[in-house]
Amino acid sequence: MVQLFTRYAMLFFIILLLACERPVDLKIDDIPARLVVLSKFTHNESLRLRLSQTRSVLDSEEPGIVRNARVDLYEGEQFVGQLEFVTDDGNSQNSYYTSKHFKPKPGKAYTLKALAPGFAEVQATDAIPAVVPIRSLHIEEVETLPGNRPGEVIYAYQVTFSFVDPGAQENYYHLNFYQQVLGYNLLLQDTLITSNWLQRIEFSPENDNNSFIAYFEGGILFDDKPFDGRIVTYSFPLRTTIQPQRMLLGKMFAELRSVSKSYYLFSSSLSRQRNSPGGPLSEPVIVFSNIENGSGAFAAYSQTVDSVAVLW
Repeated sequence: MVQLFTRYAMLFFIILLLACERPVDLKIDDIPARLVVLSKFTHNESLRLRLSQTRSVLDSEEPGIVRNARVDLYEGEQFVGQLEFVTDDGNSQNSYYTSKHFKPKPGKAYTLKALAPGFAEVQATDAIPAVVPIRSLHIEEVETLPGNRPGEVIYAYQVTFSFVDPGAQENYYHLNFYQQVLGYNLLLQDTLITSNWLQRIEFSPENDNNSFIAYFEGGILFDDKPFDGRIVTYSFPLRTTIQPQRMLLGKMFAELRSVSKSYYLFSSSLSRQRNSPGGPLSEPVIVFSNIENGSGAFAAYSQTVDSVAVLW
């Protein structure tokens, strides 16, 4: 009897809960769209800028390119010119604004101002840091390992490079490694090189610490806090997978970028967000932006490149 009463009581309680449900009118106010600027520029190259707009969290479509903007560039207080809109291969996602006839210089501060109908004017300023040359670069401990697929071979080696940190101010860096791969055919006992390309070597975010951040597009980001104004030497184990039946290893290239603080903060925060596991227990990552009244980054860097042959 008691068990039967208990069952009826539980059933009554469930019915009561269901009866108390009311639809919730969740009203989300629309946030005005803002311009999004994405530009990483360097010396002796025409400045390129991608201009789009923010989108609602309820919008599943990619934000469109903003085509009808006026984008002005200043060197210090001096007006340089208006950037031109260019579309690559008719694909709107490859469209950009560019300074075709002007190339930024190191040590100069550049200001960007963009205005499009329906949006607030945005602007940002950044300067290209001084070039930091690579002091030395060499490879050692080259070995071959079996690949994960038939016909593949992994070439593993240790690369060591050094540079002199300028000191006197905060410095930020983006280091990239590229392995040259040569495609070839055998023609009457001769090796005929038919193609060559560069494979960007990626670092695992599992090795991130307070000094190094693996960039999701390749390479690593770091600052000069541990070695302000000193000779800096680092050694990294690198791997490249090829098919020796039709590929050869060429040179290994190292690119050292001296980047602005805005470049470092934007890239490192974006990389941490992309590599975040997500979920309620993950700490949210707010992506840095130096765009006034908008989002994105207008960020500068200088670069130096060195190369070394991979011997085996």
